[in-house]
Amino acid sequence: MHPQGAVVSGGYDRTMSGQTIVKPVINIWEGDSIVGTLEGHTLTVCGLTISPTGHLVSVSWDKTARVWDLESRSCVSVLSGHEQAVWAAICFEDGSILTGSADKTIKRWKGNVCEHTYTGHSDCVRALAHFPGVGFASAGNDCSIRLWALSGDCLMVLNGHQSFVYSLSVFPSGDIVSSSEDKTCKVWRDGNCVATLPHTGSVWAVCTLPDGDIVTACADGIARVFSRDTSRFADADVLAAYDASLASQAIAAQEVGGVKMSELPGLEALEAPGTKDGATKIIRVDEKAYAYSWNSGESKWDQIGVVVDGPAGGGGDGGQVMMDGRTYDRIFDIEIDEGVTLKLGYNYGQNPYAVAQEFIWNNDLPQDHLEQIAQFIDKNANQGVTLGAESRPTRGADPLTGAHDAMYESQKPAKETFVTFASEEHIPRKAMIFFELPGKQEAIEKKAMEFNDALANSMDENLSQLAMNSEEKIYFANLVKVAFGKDAISKPSNNEYALLRNKLLKWPVGNLFPVLDVLRLLVLNPFVVNYLVKNAEDFDVVKAVASVTSGPAASVPAATRIMSTRFFVNCFRSTDMRGLISKRLDVVLPATNGSVSYGNAQVNLAYATLLLNVAVQAYETKAAEVGGMEQVKRAISGGAEFLHAAGKTESEDSVYRALAAVGTLASIDDKSRALVKEFQVQAVANEIKASHPSDKVKACASQLLSVV
Repeated sequence: MHPQGAVVSGGYDRTMSGQTIVKPVINIWEGDSIVGTLEGHTLTVCGLTISPTGHLVSVSWDKTARVWDLESRSCVSVLSGHEQAVWAAICFEDGSILTGSADKTIKRWKGNVCEHTYTGHSDCVRALAHFPGVGFASAGNDCSIRLWALSGDCLMVLNGHQSFVYSLSVFPSGDIVSSSEDKTCKVWRDGNCVATLPHTGSVWAVCTLPDGDIVTACADGIARVFSRDTSRFADADVLAAYDASLASQAIAAQEVGGVKMSELPGLEALEAPGTKDGATKIIRVDEKAYAYSWNSGESKWDQIGVVVDGPAGGGGDGGQVMMDGRTYDRIFDIEIDEGVTLKLGYNYGQNPYAVAQEFIWNNDLPQDHLEQIAQFIDKNANQGVTLGAESRPTRGADPLTGAHDAMYESQKPAKETFVTFASEEHIPRKAMIFFELPGKQEAIEKKAMEFNDALANSMDENLSQLAMNSEEKIYFANLVKVAFGKDAISKPSNNEYALLRNKLLKWPVGNLFPVLDVLRLLVLNPFVVNYLVKNAEDFDVVKAVASVTSGPAASVPAATRIMSTRFFVNCFRSTDMRGLISKRLDVVLPATNGSVSYGNAQVNLAYATLLLNVAVQAYETKAAEVGGMEQVKRAISGGAEFLHAAGKTESEDSVYRALAAVGTLASIDDKSRALVKEFQVQAVANEIKASHPSDKVKACASQLLSVV
């Protein structure tokens, strides 16, 4: 909406038999009439925004953004530089523009010059939003939300959505609201999800209103308004209908192919070999079902996909087939090279060019394949079908790509007929934090091989014996593949575990950090957790890491300390591994003690996060499962040392987590509260409360003082 009242809209280019029949134009509306058009983009216009100066900014699949003067109806600037489609844009008061792209980057423009490129997302960037007083937030296909400073620093990563994040909006308070393919809208405060608003379909867009309400646009064709104001709640009939629609979705999500999720076997089912090559088995891990196929050549189960089902639990209708979690009317084999064939899914009524373009992006194919693939689809799929005439409901089609709705299991609906938002309580802390975002896989493998070559060439026989041979390098590559598998849950072999135990974790402390970076991701894998817990007597991985990484800053490089501490942090992610590390805090806390002496921001963040997770576990179990008050005292001592040394100078996240950790530990009982006083935390908490620039940190310090 333009400040003067005009409405602008952009849309798809429509094609048939390879010919463009509707150009990708931008329409200018007054009332219900089109009073002007803007032409220039060569492919679908998928986003529009108005700048503070009243200029229109458009983004397109043609890899560009354009700036338009609506008075003269002319293009005044073309922003070229992205390598793939541009999907989002926001404008700032200083005239700069941010664009987010399918090339996984965000760019900041001044005029038509790119001043900075922000990298960090591992998949397409779909949404951007201003974040008051800080910078901006971004989200996309990697299911994460990132908070950025305009300088380029990524300040926070929010994980919680189970699929693509389509839209973001931010309240003046800083609360972030996100909408997703996973059929939810989530509200985030201070890095934590404080509310989940379930829907019956993908949530394409979300908007925050000045009165604090939230508006969502859902693939079921309904726009909904959510409010915390009880006087504004819908009447009982509307709320009952909403609850009923959610309940029907939940029932479907509990079944896979007609089999109840609760009846599916767990990981233990993969201990037994398959009866023949290609035999399949479906297992349940948490709330997801995974399909495996028996590989008789290697005598192991290979994961072949994540099993999902349609709303009725029947796996599609009318001859539709499922591939990669989506239902399709047709599956085509696309031969891209001699002997190399890829699968392409298509639904009647889709734009062949939209499907072809997504296929090219997903498979990193040359752009000049577009015309040929689109014509192939049009010729073979749309015979007798009028383009745009849908043979089945496709309300779930992605508004940015035209792709058909992926059938993801919905989250369980809340029992209440309204949404309860979290309070401003920081202490005691109830949720743990983890380091789940992977680094750059190629860089980690390259560094590990570099260290391995150095060991192999060492004149010290004890060191040269730790180098991997050619076969073990393959084992290591497989471990990395398991660690970085985004949606796959693969099972390492016994040889790969043996390599980890007998060689990799015995590398010199200065060479350990790429191994530990892989290990901190491996402990997020349920197969790995199951093995490590079952074999803890023979291979106590927590003790092993603690023993080789303990020591003062002068003897343990910062990179190694960062990764070892992140490993300990991630050990709290699963229930079984949490139980193991909780019993080993007598070695973990001494091994990480003195981390603040590095004066390294990443070391401090990892250490403060470890203390926070220890505190949450100690508070929840009244110290019983963390080794009693002796380990509580160690954790309080570490937190106090951190706050005294860096509480007034360190970054917001580190100080907040350290304060929350100490305050949560103090909340256990009178003994723990007395220990906090003994370490004179009150004085530094008062100083932080008085001088720290972050309101969140000040509030946390204030609550800590109230506890003690």
